[in-house]
Amino acid sequence: MHRAHRGAGPAATGGADRGPHPPPSRPLDSCGPAHGRRLAETLLAWLETRGGAPEVAARLGVHPQTVRYRLRQIRELWGAEIDDPDRRFELELVLRARRLRGDLS
Repeated sequence: MHRAHRGAGPAATGGADRGPHPPPSRPLDSCGPAHGRRLAETLLAWLETRGGAPEVAARLGVHPQTVRYRLRQIRELWGAEIDDPDRRFELELVLRARRLRGDLS
């Protein structure tokens, strides 16, 4: 049976309150500005397309192998968090907001 998560409290997380977590884009803080921006743009393209390296590469105008390399780096930075749908949603919102502010292409 599927259980809907409607809030962030203990009832919504199966009784375990995970407490506050850092901002979704915090792992990018460990990168230099240009590298962090490239990873953020790659991550956003991946989140928006839900596609593989060829689709993301076409959107970014880079080689698919470049996208694969960046996605490996993204997985190293976020670990298993990148597999959590709620965390991916938060990341997409934050990165879209950054794009609207002009921080990302």
